Amino acid sequence: MLTDRAQITEYRFIRVKYESMVDWHIKTDYLRCNPNFNKHPRYDFIIADHPQGRIFAQLVFVFVCRVNGHDHHLALVQPLDKSSRRNTRSVDKNLSIYRWHIRPRDRCEVIPLNSIVRGAILVADTRYAGDYFVIDTLDEDSFLRVRTM
Repeated sequence: MLTDRAQITEYRFIRVKYESMVDWHIKTDYLRCNPNFNKHPRYDFIIADHPQGRIFAQLVFVFVCRVNGHDHHLALVQPLDKSSRRNTRSVDKNLSIYRWHIRPRDRCEVIPLNSIVRGAILVADTRYAGDYFVIDTLDEDSFLRVRTM
């Protein structure tokens, strides 16, 4: 018998385990989605599997929805799309890192937590609204994954 009651539990911290492309060992990323993390909002970026391929996205809300005794682990994310610029990726001359010309979509999407590949470090370029620096030198795995996107 179906009930019309669902229970939603919010989470502000998740652990994502992934297999490293470098040594095939299991690694762990600790991701936050918290409006008040040390008195500041913190919404981490991720690389996620999506029907369009691998994408960058920002966590907005992480939750478990319990329906009829079954837990569904989900995340509300703000996907980032390539901008309409001709060149979607360029190298910053001063920092020697990639600047991705990507913009947040105008709407969020709900994705299963198991579609999160790993965390990503993106830093907004304050000179150009909507552009982000992708810090792919965090570790060897992030370097290899970003190169394949």
